[in-house]
Amino acid sequence: MKKTPFLFLIVALACCLNTPTVDAADNPKASVFKHLKKGQIVTLKDNGNNFSIQVLPNLPIGHKIVEIGADYLVIEDAASAFTFYIPVTSIKAISFLNGKFGGDK
Repeated sequence: MKKTPFLFLIVALACCLNTPTVDAADNPKASVFKHLKKGQIVTLKDNGNNFSIQVLPNLPIGHKIVEIGADYLVIEDAASAFTFYIPVTSIKAISFLNGKFGGDK
């Protein structure tokens, strides 16, 4: 019976620490992809073990974003010959030409 308060304390502590977290899919403003849009033209630079993405507004060259997930991007090359599925953990940086977020003028 002496172990009952200790066991109760462990269970209460476990319940307090098991709080739900907010996922990027639940909160789109928290997503690293919040400034990207389907159809945007980007360049994709392979850095060896990660990728850098540059958004090129109003330029017809490069790769096109075809899908944006909560934790991945799907990018197609200019000839639509290759499709790249890139997890967020493989992206080093997303940069924008002159600091503009693609659709901003």
